[in-house]
Amino acid sequence: MKNIRRTSMAATALLGLCLINTTQAQIFVVNTGSGNIGEYTTAGATVNASLVSGLNNPSGLAVSGGDIFVANPIGGTVGEYTTAGATVNASLVTGLSYPLGVAVSGGDIFVANGYGNTIGEYTTAGATVNASLATGLDEPAGLAVSGGDIFVANTYPGEISEYTTGGATVNTSLITGLDYPWGVAVETVPEPSTYALLAGGLGGWLLWRLRTRRTLV
Repeated sequence: MKNIRRTSMAATALLGLCLINTTQAQIFVVNTGSGNIGEYTTAGATVNASLVSGLNNPSGLAVSGGDIFVANPIGGTVGEYTTAGATVNASLVTGLSYPLGVAVSGGDIFVANGYGNTIGEYTTAGATVNASLATGLDEPAGLAVSGGDIFVANTYPGEISEYTTGGATVNTSLITGLDYPWGVAVETVPEPSTYALLAGGLGGWLLWRLRTRRTLV
C-alpha cells in the first residue's frame, strides 16, 4: 500500500474548503495541522478562526443546511457540527479507512476512503447504506456530487473519475494527466434547453424547460 503524501505538509496545511449561502455567503476552511474549522466571509473577513476545534488531522468537509460534515482520517470517522460550531456527533460515521473527502447530497453522505480505495454511502443520520459503493479507486481524496453523478480525485494516477450515485462506473479516467489532484467541485448552471409555445387565445402560455449543465472545476 502506498503512503498518502500528507506527512510532509506544514502544520497549518489547508485541505478542505466549502462555501455556503446563508443570509450572507460564508466560507468554511479545514486547518489540518491545527485541527480546527474556521469561518470567513467571501470578502475575506474572519468570522471565527476556530469555529470548531479539537479535531484530529481533519481533511475534507461539506456543508448541508445548517450542518458541517468533516472527515477525520486518523480517527477513521466523519463528524457532524452545526455551522454555529456546536457538536452534533463527533463520530457520526465510524470504521472508515483513512477518509479524505466527504460530500453531501440530499439525505446521503458520500465518503472517499483514502486507504480503502472505496467510496462509501451513509445517511446523514450515520446509518450505512453501502460501505463499498464504488471500489477499485487509487487513494481517492476529494469528491463532489452533482445530480446522479459522483466525481472523485484519484491522487496517484492523477485522474478524476466519474460514478453514479448508485455505484455504477461511468468513466474511471474522465480527466487525466493531473498532478496529485486533491479537491474537486462541480458547478451546476441552468440554461435554456427546450421551448414550447402553446397558443390558446388569451389563455396562451409559455413553457420553458431548463437543463442543468455540469462543469468540472
